[in-house]
Amino acid sequence: KIKDTSVDAMKFFLRFIYGGDVPELTMELAEEVFGLATKCDVPTLRRRCLRYLQKEMNVESVCQLLLLADLHDTQELRDSAIDFLAKNPACLQ
Repeated sequence: KIKDTSVDAMKFFLRFIYGGDVPELTMELAEEVFGLATKCDVPTLRRRCLRYLQKEMNVESVCQLLLLADLHDTQELRDSAIDFLAKNPACLQ
């Protein structure tokens, strides 16, 4: 039993692994699948989630994505979040 992964994230992960079929992502799903792909060392899926997270980053998600970057030691996501904050200093107030 995998305790730190939702059923939806696992379904997405398995569909990608076994069929290459990738349904539509959401921020929440992308965050979770990113962690799973990192943990299971699936770089193609990890990159896909990373690109999605960077593209969809906004004022509401930037702090969560900065934490996610630290949790999974992902410099590229960390840099994107810091750049976003630098360009949008009002986020910090």
